[in-house]
Amino acid sequence: MSKRDQRSPNSVRAAPTAKHAHPLPTEWLALAALVALSLALFSNTLDNKLVYDDLEAITKNEAAHGLRNTVRIFTTPSWWSSHETIVTHWRPLTTWTYAVNYSAHGLEPAGYHVVNNVLHGVASWLLFLVLTSSGLMTLPALFVAVLFVLHPAHVEAVAWVNCRADLLAGLFMLASLLAHIRGRAALSVIAFALAGMAKETGFMTPFVLLAWDGLIGRQMDDDEGNQARGKARLGEYLAHASVLIAFLLIRSHFVGGAAEATVSKMASPLAGGADFPTRLLTGCYVIARYVWLLLWPAELSVDYGPDAITRVVSFADARGLLGLSVVTGFIAATIASARRFPHVSFALALAMIVIAPAANIVFPVGTIMAERLLYLPALAVCVPLGLWL
Repeated sequence: MSKRDQRSPNSVRAAPTAKHAHPLPTEWLALAALVALSLALFSNTLDNKLVYDDLEAITKNEAAHGLRNTVRIFTTPSWWSSHETIVTHWRPLTTWTYAVNYSAHGLEPAGYHVVNNVLHGVASWLLFLVLTSSGLMTLPALFVAVLFVLHPAHVEAVAWVNCRADLLAGLFMLASLLAHIRGRAALSVIAFALAGMAKETGFMTPFVLLAWDGLIGRQMDDDEGNQARGKARLGEYLAHASVLIAFLLIRSHFVGGAAEATVSKMASPLAGGADFPTRLLTGCYVIARYVWLLLWPAELSVDYGPDAITRVVSFADARGLLGLSVVTGFIAATIASARRFPHVSFALALAMIVIAPAANIVFPVGTIMAERLLYLPALAVCVPLGLWL
């Protein structure tokens, strides 16, 4: 009996063949259903005005006022903050989509919201395709995608126009993963480039691909197939590495590094200097709050500044012990589920990878906590809950 015949019922199916290169009728129906669901769910956002960072990124940003500024968009910083500390970004794809909106209807907010709502539905569809291409049956994969559309933690990412950066980065990260799964290396690299030009979260795409290969891809073929696929993908990973290096150089040129000076006291209690133990304890506590928010999103907030979250400076602080316990348990669950439940393990790993740059542990970032940062990490709850139900 072959190794494939000896697998347990929980094993994933063999890798999809070339027949999946074009969406099947079921996949088109899923796209229509998920986009329609997103539009219906967030229809009450269409009357919302442009607020907060929308004003800096769109209303006051001349580069976002029409497609004639396309060259300027891709060759200059994208926007800046009006807080006490000036913070620049280089997110040209996001700004370019604002220019498309502006060319169509000026600063009328409804059109910007419609685009966000559609992007959320398309991202959910790509998640559905990723799951079916990873061996899940159609119905459970669709159920997970529906949960992803409905999760309340996505309200900020979808309803706040300037959070389009999170939507685009998540969408193209999933597109890159889907192309990677289906053996379309060039498309995977292009989608990665688009994810990185949407937001810095997209820089983590190659690490998500590596996690998929290690947790799911290796189970989708026999040993001989894995070896052949591994050799074929070496060139793809080299291309991804080249794009990542280019992104880091470009961002350093336009924005600079992850400097302490870019952290505003208005947005983070870690501003003004914080040693590593403080960042570790505070960051782990924030992650614990993220996990709870994904499990029980009863109260949502647009503000998690210093008044809401203060520094955790000592192991005697119960918040630090709680955070360390949750992070340790999260890592343990990822490892423990890898063999029997690879899709769950991958969802947990993806959440850790995507949230890592914004966790304030390695270096402080511009915000201590924000629900928009949970856009793809929400899969850590949507995948296991969807499959369990």
